[in-house]
Amino acid sequence: MSITRHGITDGPHGRAIVRRAVVRGDTVYLCGVTPDPAGDIGSRTKHVLNRIDHLQPQTSTDKSKRLMVAVWLSDRRRFEAHNAAWNA
Repeated sequence: MSITRHGITDGPHGRAIVRRAVVRGDTVYLCGVTPDPAGDIGSRTKHVLNRIDHLQPQTSTDKSKRLMVAVWLSDRRRFEAHNAAWNA
């Protein structure tokens, strides 16, 4: 089964250090999709979702096919605002 990589970030000496999306068969793995540090949790959530949406056409998929998402919040009290942005 072939593996393709997308959204590669180069590090020192031209070595790839991060691959934002890796496709193996029918499964797409995303990694390190984080927001810019500015803004509230709602705008940060929207920023991450926009970054994911930008990667998905490169991987021949769309958000209707997401199976699992891990979200790391620094403060549990921000969950409601995050969830509102997520659901929108």
